[in-house]
Amino acid sequence: MDQMVQRGMTLLLVTHDTEIVKQRCNRVLFLKNGRVAFDGDAECGVITYLRYLFPQQPAEHPEQEPQSKVMDKSEFIYEKKNLIDDPNCWGVGGGNVAAIRIYGLQSPNLLLTPNRIRIEIEASWNVGLVEKLIEKESLPSNIMVGIRLSDVKSNVLYGTNNSLENVPISPAKGRVTISYTLDLITLKNGDLFLSVAISAGNMGAHVHMVWDDLSIHLKSVSKSQSDGFVHFKTHTAIEA
Repeated sequence: MDQMVQRGMTLLLVTHDTEIVKQRCNRVLFLKNGRVAFDGDAECGVITYLRYLFPQQPAEHPEQEPQSKVMDKSEFIYEKKNLIDDPNCWGVGGGNVAAIRIYGLQSPNLLLTPNRIRIEIEASWNVGLVEKLIEKESLPSNIMVGIRLSDVKSNVLYGTNNSLENVPISPAKGRVTISYTLDLITLKNGDLFLSVAISAGNMGAHVHMVWDDLSIHLKSVSKSQSDGFVHFKTHTAIEA
């Protein structure tokens, strides 16, 4: 793609992947219900698209002071099922995210930091289709189930998958429930979006079977007044 652009070619990219749009495009055309909803700068187009997917809602009880604590499964559980039905879900097919559960949030979707949360994913795939895909694309015999946390401008703040965590998944399983426990530092107040993907292969070579882009909207709530999105524990000293 880069080589074609360098040769002066104009490329038309049709995608729901906002990260690729930010990295590759200088103009965005956003269609909504068959009509042009936005035509202009790529970053502004991404923000417009995200606002369409996730309308702004006021956070409940933002004055609550977050406390670092161990996740307790008896607390509020955020759950979303049948993600394959989402309009921003794409991929070559063969995979399905039956449910995502997040432990450690405050109702309805408040992420108080610093905190510990657990993200649990029920993932399944068609074993026969995956075996054919691995053979056709010469992929490693492995399944990746990954998560990505982005901000409202589609900047990726965090991402991981079982391959990065050195936990292989055999394609022959056909189904797995995987969880990631995250110890979060203090984050700036704002909107966050969780994406989930099921892929065949590993980080070196893979094909996305299903990618549910920005599927879960979270509200980050803290007392941080930092200029940055994260606030590290800092020790300040002044020499006499």
